[in-house]
Amino acid sequence: FVLPVELQNELAKSVDIKKKSKLTIQQRLDKLKVQKSLIHNILGEVRAKMRKKYQVFISSTYEDLKNERVAVTHCLLDIDCIPVGMEQFPASEMTQMEYIKKMLDECDCYILILAGKYGSTCEDGVSYTEKEYDYAVSIGLPVLSFVHQDIGNLPSKKCEETDERRQKLMDFRKKVCADRLVKFYMTVEDLRTEVVTSINKCIKEIPMRGWIRASADPREELLTQSEAMRLVDKVLESRIATDAEVKQMIEDIFREKPSFSFGTEFPENPKPGDVFFKLE
Repeated sequence: FVLPVELQNELAKSVDIKKKSKLTIQQRLDKLKVQKSLIHNILGEVRAKMRKKYQVFISSTYEDLKNERVAVTHCLLDIDCIPVGMEQFPASEMTQMEYIKKMLDECDCYILILAGKYGSTCEDGVSYTEKEYDYAVSIGLPVLSFVHQDIGNLPSKKCEETDERRQKLMDFRKKVCADRLVKFYMTVEDLRTEVVTSINKCIKEIPMRGWIRASADPREELLTQSEAMRLVDKVLESRIATDAEVKQMIEDIFREKPSFSFGTEFPENPKPGDVFFKLE
């Protein structure tokens, strides 16, 4: 926009427009919201530098999936995650389900491995594995489900023996596949590959609390925050303000709110502080 000569002279007497405009614009830009995708990128860098470890709950039946559980546990350890499963459950006065919920509350992510067994059930006939799944979903944990692709090819000892339990397994399987995307596997190696890929993607895309060593240097966190702010500033520098933001910035420059007008010719009797946008 072009200011009338009279207004330019009036302003030149009292304020250095360039310096004050620059300061005001920067102050306003600092308050702008950054796109969600950018925030995720910043948090990704922050998490990497803070060396967080994520606690992951492994849920499955036990006897038929011992090898699979060991493979997934090793995968999690290899990528600096903390695996949690029934193997680590201690003797406790709490009921099994109470302790499971307590552990799930402390975890950052939930992994389900589902094959040919429905698993041991509670008094209401629902398996512990299904209850673990339902609770993880209810508290909003990221859920990564890995389902055996063809349970018909599993050995009979790794499958349910009665029609009732087979039906419960199929109902649970349908629920898992309907609720969210799942990964199918055939072998332990398939499972290992899918788990590593899915966990790394989950850590990258989904903000999670994680754990940081208590003895870590607090300056590390401050440095990370500083780096995050630097990334935000870099993006804001290239951002173009909207018309409403420009108007607000101009209003901040003047002591009194100016009058705004548009046109191809300057108004005949402009008042000090009025702003005219000349249309080319």
